[in-house]
Amino acid sequence: MDVSTFPSQLFWLVVTFGLLLVVMNKVALPGIAGGLANRKARIDGDLADAENAHKTAAEALAQYEAALAQARAKALANADQNRKRLNAEIDG
Repeated sequence: MDVSTFPSQLFWLVVTFGLLLVVMNKVALPGIAGGLANRKARIDGDLADAENAHKTAAEALAQYEAALAQARAKALANADQNRKRLNAEIDG
């Protein structure tokens, strides 16, 4: 190990590290930050879309259940009416 070259090696190490730091700060880090911001925006948009789809599905389910209950009530009323008519025919 030649100690006489250590100062120049340290100098070039500092210069190289400084240049890499500047390049990372000006080029790489903004690109990464932009990618993360885009990803967050996309995820937030997807979550909002999923929430809207969930609300729409809940509304559709409520409408379906209301229609089903109405159909059951109508079927029960028709069955009751037919039962009464048949009982009247049998008695009559």
